[in-house]
Amino acid sequence: MKLELKHLAPYLPYGLKLFYIHTKKIGQISNIYTIGEGYDNDDIKISIDYSEGEHIWMYKPILRPLSHYKKWIIKDIKKDLECTHNQVMEFLCFMDGSISLDMATVGLYNIMCKKHIDFNGLIDKELAININTLEK
Repeated sequence: MKLELKHLAPYLPYGLKLFYIHTKKIGQISNIYTIGEGYDNDDIKISIDYSEGEHIWMYKPILRPLSHYKKWIIKDIKKDLECTHNQVMEFLCFMDGSISLDMATVGLYNIMCKKHIDFNGLIDKELAININTLEK
């Protein structure tokens, strides 16, 4: 599996940061464009704060894993995610696999995007960076 624009798109309105593999620096996307004829993964280039465009595979999004919330108390999740009690309960069901992403409400989906939560398992597939490892 390769990192694709569809993996980044949900987070774009919320200031997603990327790890640039070549320089090991972090930046925010300033431009996304295609080269060549189509929208194949190899045709997509991204620019971040300080760089010229590079192929999408040169970057890894910085995300928060679902497991980050496993040991939290419900009131703490509610406060961190800035959401309702029902959304917390839905989030817990999503975390334990009781519901899938396509069953989640738009409200919960938007919260997970805003908080840069890895709901596609990109960290486990080594296509994204765990924000907790950067903070250490």
